[in-house]
Parts: sequence; C-alpha cells; structure tokens
Amino acid sequence: MRARQPDRSSAVVRDGIASAYDVYGDEHDTTVLLLPSWSIVHAMHWKFQIPVLARRHRVIAMDGRGNGRSDRPNEPAAYSVEEYVADALAVLDETDTERAVVVGLSLGGQRAAAFASAHPERTLGAVMIGPSIPHIVSPFPIRMEYSFIDELDVDEGWALFNEHAWRRDLRKFAEFFWAQCLPEPHSTKPREDAVGWMLESDAETLVATAYAPGYTSRDEVVAMLKGIQCPTLVVLGDRSAAGFPASIADETVIDEVRRAMPRAGIVQVRGAGHMVHLDRPEDFVAAVESFLG
Repeated sequence: MRARQPDRSSAVVRDGIASAYDVYGDEHDTTVLLLPSWSIVHAMHWKFQIPVLARRHRVIAMDGRGNGRSDRPNEPAAYSVEEYVADALAVLDETDTERAVVVGLSLGGQRAAAFASAHPERTLGAVMIGPSIPHIVSPFPIRMEYSFIDELDVDEGWALFNEHAWRRDLRKFAEFFWAQCLPEPHSTKPREDAVGWMLESDAETLVATAYAPGYTSRDEVVAMLKGIQCPTLVVLGDRSAAGFPASIADETVIDEVRRAMPRAGIVQVRGAGHMVHLDRPEDFVAAVESFLG
C-alpha cells in the first residue's frame, strides 16, 4: 500500500497520448512537480518522498509516457525532451498551477533543466538528481564498449544494454541495470521494486526511447542551461557505479557540472549511488526541504 493516497488522479492528453498524474496535499500553496525519468520507472519511484513532501507542499507526480498509467507510443519522436516538457506544462495548466519547483532524476534531471529553461515564468526552482545531461559529461568508456544496435556474442554486464538483449530477456537487463543503480547493500527492496517497474513497460517501448531525438551539440546544451533563471539544486551520490553520470567520486564530473551550471547549488550525499532518493531518502528529503525553504 502507498504511505499516502493521492487527493486526486487524472491524465492529460496531447496528440492522442495520455500522461497520468497524481496530486497530493492540495491544501498547500507551493507546488513540487516530480517529473518523469526514463520509461523504466513510473511515479512510484518517488514513494519515499511523496508522503513527506506532501505534509508541507502540494505535490504532483507524473507517470511519464512509456510506463505506469500513461500511454506507450511506438515512435521514438514521442519520447523527445520537448514532448516531456510539453506534457509537464500541460499538467501544470490542467491543475491550475501557476508555478512549480520541478524535480527530476537522471534523464528527468535533463527534463527539469529543459523545462526551467523553456518556461522560466512557470518555474520556481529546479532540482536535478544525478542529472543525465548529454555533451556536458563525457561518455563513459564502459558504456561505449558494446554496440546497442548490433547482435552481440556477449550476454552479460553492459553488453545487456542492447536492443536485442532487451527483446530476448528484459528481466535480465533489469536485474543487472538496477544492481548498478542501487549499489548499497541495504537496497535490496528498492532493486526488487525497480525491476518490477521496468517490467511494467516493455522492450519495444524502451527501444523506442533509446532512439528518441536529443541534443546534438554541446553548444545547444549550454544554451539550454544558460536559459535557467531560477534557483537550482544538483544532488549527487558518491557511489554511482561505473557507467552512470554525476558521481562525486569523479571530480571531473563535478567540474563539468559546475562549469555548465555555475549558479547551481551542489549537495553531495555520502553513501548513495545514482538513485540518491532511494539509497538515502532521508538525506535527499532534507536537502530538498532546505532548498524549498
């Protein structure tokens, strides 16, 4: 059972594609919009944060297209950052939300930045957890070792990050991937949950997301980041496994983040991996509450 049930649930429909959302704490003034990450999860990956944040804030949590109660289009273009930003804006409009603090994990961190840049008049603040921002952080060699599009002889490790491997055995990839995301010994339940969340999507949907159009150059990304006018917080774990962005164990990553977003505050959470909010939920909420205050 959820620690807190939503006060209301609905969905917005854009171009025939529905994106579901829940609203908690409707009596509060400040709205926190929890954005979708990659379609391997839905809004319940925020389950530790929602009941705590909703005590003092109005919280809107979205199921991004590709998982949960939202639709699963087959076209890669449906999963572009512009589409997710437009979905988030539509949710704010439908819920009569003038401005919100946008919060995103990993790929959702990129979407939080893009939303804040494109809609400064609707953004009170932006929180990015282990943000995956292309062209700012150099590609990780371990992720580049294997082809995503070719059939491979290897069927383990990062070779599982491959469209054919996903179609053969999505669970095997899910179990490997989440073990990298959640390296803490006590994170067995979050890993189990996350595997289940990924399997609520399907291989063809995830393949479509992998081919979604994105930023094509560093200049394009830097211009987007420079458009952010609101207070910004970047939350990083120090145990991100090889292949994941934004680990404070890698000072070059921190330097890149600081150069790209010089006005952003950076909170470093010790003992957390890529999924800071699941590995160290109390530390994450404390950082966000301080930022909101």
